[in-house]
Amino acid sequence: MNRLLLTICLAALALGAVTLAQQPVRVAVVAPQGGFNDQSFGQAAQDGVNRARAVFGDLVEFILREPADDPQAQQFYDDLAEQGVRVIIGVSFSYLPFAQALAPDFPDTYFAIVDDFFPAEQVTQFGNVIGLRFREEQGSFLVGIIAGALTQTGTVGFVGGLQGDLIEAFGAGYQQGIKFADERLGRNTQLLINFAGLDIFDAFLNPAKGLEIARGQQAQGADIIYHAAGQTGNGVIQAATDPGYLERDGQRITTFAIGVDSDQGIFGIQDANNDGVPDDGVPTHVITSMLKRTDTAVFETIRQAVDGELQAGNVFFTLADGGLDYVLNDLNGSLIPRSVMQLAEEARQLIVNGQLQVGNKFE
Repeated sequence: MNRLLLTICLAALALGAVTLAQQPVRVAVVAPQGGFNDQSFGQAAQDGVNRARAVFGDLVEFILREPADDPQAQQFYDDLAEQGVRVIIGVSFSYLPFAQALAPDFPDTYFAIVDDFFPAEQVTQFGNVIGLRFREEQGSFLVGIIAGALTQTGTVGFVGGLQGDLIEAFGAGYQQGIKFADERLGRNTQLLINFAGLDIFDAFLNPAKGLEIARGQQAQGADIIYHAAGQTGNGVIQAATDPGYLERDGQRITTFAIGVDSDQGIFGIQDANNDGVPDDGVPTHVITSMLKRTDTAVFETIRQAVDGELQAGNVFFTLADGGLDYVLNDLNGSLIPRSVMQLAEEARQLIVNGQLQVGNKFE
């Protein structure tokens, strides 16, 4: 009888262990205010989620939220913390205060923020916060080389979203990359700099504002314009694509944008007939995009949650670890000569090897 009872108990324990092991890890991802389908930053986060779905399957229960504004984002954070999810990944620096407020009261939930760091004392004190940032200036340096080398007018532009340290890093790296190309190629390129707004809407959610600013820069001769402005930057791409040229000294000069965060090349195709053939013969008016691998940051955080490896701390993603890059593929490859690619790759190696330091402030 005792032996039978023991067998039953052991079987019950084994069944319980199997059941426990099969419980999925609950992961929440809160999109930026432009949503996951913003063709840029949010899309990159969605790509990370999609990759995690493919790799981990039923091991993860995904909870995705798309707030319309910060108050709704705060409500989502409150609800998710109360639900006891394992990790909340916030894809916006503006969500940092919500994580800071909740972390002390929910020690079993990790709070990860893309695009901002937690103060060192909070990392130690709370023990459940993760800051995920990028050396945006490094990737922007490479696309700055491309712009400086390929401008036909000698004038290029930068349209940033919200003025501050984060967006300035994009512009500063771009500026230094242009200077690098100028020095190597004997050029003297002018850089026009504008920021879209003082609030989240104009800075990141207003394509009409981006279009207006880009048109103004084109009127001053900018034929290549890099944006770091979320959906506002969609207007910059529109300005480059329609009509696709500017008039200078009686000549038509093709206009280009440089995308950001995700590969935005397909949005620079003139194809009014929807037949897959560019109307003006230019494969895309997005000459390249600076890839900020938010998808990697999101995926790695989910992987760590699945593997039980989450640790409090602040992490930088760099060129060296593949956290940043620029797009070179079948769509835009014909637009970038081999010599320019080689110059960009030379700079990449100098940065990765520590021989070239890229600053995150405008000169």
